Formats: sequence, C-alpha cells, structure tokens
Amino acid sequence: MGGRLAGQFWYETLIRTLRSSFLIGGAAVIVSSTGAWKYLVSSFGADPRRWVLAAPGLALAKDSPVREAWRQRLCTAGIRLGLPYLPTDFGYASTRFQFRGSLSQVAPDPGFDCARMRRLLQGLPRGQGQLRLPRVAAPLAPDVARQGVVIPFQGDLAQLGMLLREIQPQWVVVGGAWGRNELFDSPVGPRYGVQLQAAALAGRLRGYELAPLAVQLLVAWLFLAIMDLVLGVFYAGVEQCLDPWKQDYPGHRFLAERLWPIALVLLVSAGILAASYAAARLWMLSGYWIASPVLAAAAWVNVLFVWKWGLARPQRHDTTASAWTQVFLDPVRADWRAMRAAAGALLAALSGDAGSPGRPGAARSLLEWLAAGASLLVQTGFPLLVIWRALRGNPL
Repeated sequence: MGGRLAGQFWYETLIRTLRSSFLIGGAAVIVSSTGAWKYLVSSFGADPRRWVLAAPGLALAKDSPVREAWRQRLCTAGIRLGLPYLPTDFGYASTRFQFRGSLSQVAPDPGFDCARMRRLLQGLPRGQGQLRLPRVAAPLAPDVARQGVVIPFQGDLAQLGMLLREIQPQWVVVGGAWGRNELFDSPVGPRYGVQLQAAALAGRLRGYELAPLAVQLLVAWLFLAIMDLVLGVFYAGVEQCLDPWKQDYPGHRFLAERLWPIALVLLVSAGILAASYAAARLWMLSGYWIASPVLAAAAWVNVLFVWKWGLARPQRHDTTASAWTQVFLDPVRADWRAMRAAAGALLAALSGDAGSPGRPGAARSLLEWLAAGASLLVQTGFPLLVIWRALRGNPL
C-alpha cells in the first residue's frame, strides 16, 4: 500500500488505537501525504478536547509558511497547541517550574485554546530569534519521572493497542527519542523530554503546588528561630559543663573552643535534613511543595554571618521583644548611626575642619560610610525587598 493510502491507513489505525485516552505531544508534524494530512485534521477536529499537539514553531520569531498554515488549520478545527520546551537549572531539568504555555499546562485546561496562546505570546521579549518564555510553578510528579510507564514504539500498532488497553491511561504522551540531544539530566537520572513532560502533566493533574516565595521565607524564618533556640540551649549546657574547668584542664579547653563549631555545623545540618524530610512528607501527603533550597541557603548564611561558625557565643533571647530588638533593630540602628557619623566626619574633613587629632580623614570616613551602607543594604534592605516583592506575587 503506497502513497496517500498508506499514510492515511497508518494514522487511522493510530487514532483508533488511542481512542480511549487523551493524547499530548508528538502528532503535530508536517504530514507530506495529502490524504493523511486531511485525515488527521478531520479526526482531531471530531473531538478536539482529546488532543494537545506540540507546536515548537510558536516560540520562533519567524516560522515556515507551511507550518503556519498547518497550525492555523488545526486551530480552526478547535485543536489546542502547546510548547514542547523544558526549562533547565544549571544544566538540570527543572523539577519545580515549566514554561507558560507548555504542553503540561495546556493539556489539563480545556480553555487554553489557540486564541489564548496567541495572547500569551504577544509582546513577550525575544532573544536570538526565539521568545523568552516566562516560567510558572509546576512541580514534577517524582514517581512518574523516576519510573513512569514508557512504551517504546517500533511500528507494531496492534501490540501498542493491546498494551494501552491493558494499562488504560488517562493521557498518552507521545514523543521522539532521537539520541543524546533529547536527554535531560535530572535528579533521578537522564530522562527523555517526553518523560519529563509526562511527569509535569501528572503533577498538574494531581494538583501539586509550589509554595510561593513568601511562604518559603516564612518557613525559613521559623526554622532559623527554632534553630536559634536549640543552639542557645545546647551552648548553655556545653558552657555549664566545660567552662569552670577549661582554664586548668587543656582537654576541657579544647572541647570548649573547638568542639562547639563542629557541633554547630552538625546540628544545623541535621536540622536542614529534618526540615527537608518534613517538607517531603508534606508534599507526598498533600501535594504542596515547600522547596528546601531557600531554607538551606538562609541557614548557612546565618551560620556564616550571625552564628559565625560557632566562634562567637550565640545570643540567647528571653522574650520575643528582646529577640526582635537584638536581631533586627539594633544592627539597623548601628549601621545608620555609623553612616551618619562617617558622613559628618567626611564633610568636616572636606571643609578643612581637622577637629581633634583622632578624627579620621576623608578617605577613612568615606570607606566607613560605604561599608556601613553596604551592611545596611545587604543585611536589611535586600531581604526586605525580597519579602515585599514576594508578598506582591512578583519575587526576584
């Protein structure tokens, strides 16, 4: 069977094979056979809600006229189109975000039609001939990414139909495996793009949600508050046990001066692991994902700048008011006073008023003003800006 009839027969058999499931992905191709092309459009158009087809050309600055006409024909028939691209973070496939308008976002939303896709893409900035697509929170389903059902297709439609009838999937994600270029590194090992699209779709169908940055910052703050209490109690016990003896006993002095920094790192590491496990359990039970990187980053920044790797005695706060004053207000006031004093000394030096012999010169006053301003910006201004933008739903 050759030419037009062969192409039409193959696609007709494929459509019948997939009749009990929804399909996402790989049938959005340019079909060279005129009969098969017309049959695909009419078959998809008979029940357009079942089909979401990959349209990579939508994100290109200029696509071929043939593919433009093909997409327009599909849109007229009511068939939805999605973008097959996958975002990456440092070379790894993102487990938390997908591009807006991706196949996994379009598939479960019957209202995401071609008109809505066009509105989405209009006005987006372009870089190197391709749209810069915004990301949306869409956590992957880890079990599907790790060991989802993958059926390699080698042309036997009868066997494929038998397997699909046995599995009875809600969705069938079709994609190609063209070699190493189609593989993405992921936390569960190398995966083909079609597998990650299926995992993203499964996450959406299950209602997985990624906690907004404001919630992640709140959780990180609560974690640091708990760790501050734990470290304060632990240090008080170590101090009570070792301090009376460390002046006369070198072994006790070694434990007091060298054991505490190691114990602090171990305690913080154990706290991060416990919080990550609790977040993972919450995700498995409720589908709500509180990402742990923000918490871990906040903890280690605190170890570096506040707890100073255990080389400084941790502050113990008896009340919430004292904690607020000592941790937040006092550093802000100290930086602000230092900036005012340095600015006064700088103006005095520039005006020729030498003042007392111990007064710093212009260069030293300028350095202090810049350093105090940097301290105020990094330790107070930037964190407050991040929290404000997160509460407005527009994180950095």
